[in-house]
Amino acid sequence: MKKGKTREQQFPDLLGVEWTEIWKRIVDAIQNSVGIIDMDNRFIVYNKNTPHLLRTDDKTISSRRCHELMHHTDTPPENCPYERMKKSKQHESEIFQEEGRWLKVSVDPLFDRNGEVNGAVYVIQDISKRVETESKLESIRNRLTDTLESMSDCFVFLNNDWVYTYVNQNAAAMFNRNPEDLTGKHIRAVFPEEVGQTFYKNFYKAVETRKPIRFREHYQPWDRWFETRIIPSKRGIAIFFRDITKNIHAKNELFTYRHRLEDLVKRRTDELEKRNRELERLNTLFVDREFRIKELRERVKELESGNT
Repeated sequence: MKKGKTREQQFPDLLGVEWTEIWKRIVDAIQNSVGIIDMDNRFIVYNKNTPHLLRTDDKTISSRRCHELMHHTDTPPENCPYERMKKSKQHESEIFQEEGRWLKVSVDPLFDRNGEVNGAVYVIQDISKRVETESKLESIRNRLTDTLESMSDCFVFLNNDWVYTYVNQNAAAMFNRNPEDLTGKHIRAVFPEEVGQTFYKNFYKAVETRKPIRFREHYQPWDRWFETRIIPSKRGIAIFFRDITKNIHAKNELFTYRHRLEDLVKRRTDELEKRNRELERLNTLFVDREFRIKELRERVKELESGNT
């Protein structure tokens, strides 16, 4: 580099071109439309991508105002960012849907020596792909939300900072709160009594092992039984849980009734076996007696026949 020159002066010398040509190359390399418009809403200068984004030619650009080029209207639209910028004297932007595309228009004011707006840097960006991607993501989020809200299980998501980022309606109802009362809050702030509980320990275990955990546990503060599934991920843990208190009570009651029934059957069986033994004994006595009577009769007959 030559001595005695600033970086701005030295840079053009290295390229062998004027600074204005360098600036033009820089602006033309930008994929968006970049231009300067005057107070009459007309382009003064613009980069090479501007005709492409406006779907027109240089002659048309030079003869029309920006709203005529963008919206094909005689007057600026109600939400025109350039008109808003004239009043606010600061950056303004707006997104428009034009001819099947989504275009973002950003306007930054240019000031004269008196501090008055005398034009603006006007940038047009085609964000159709971004809007399409966001639309798809929003559709996926909506389907996921519908699924989480329609299932019977309670569901919450804790991020890596142990902060609730999602609480479905069933979980909120279980906690006797609104979802927005829990979202954004740390679990310890919401349920300080959980510290040291099996639930809390399993939450940490799932994070440490990176493996799903499923368990049943009695939650003493509420005197309820819960079946819980914890699924860890890079962003936190998903927790599915449901109140199984009625099921536990029903099983306990069923076990009690079955035990009582088995006891009654056993007692009844013992009684029947005892009666059967008694009947067998009586039957034996009766058979023996009948046999003896028959034997005596035959003996009497023998004796009587001998006497004759």
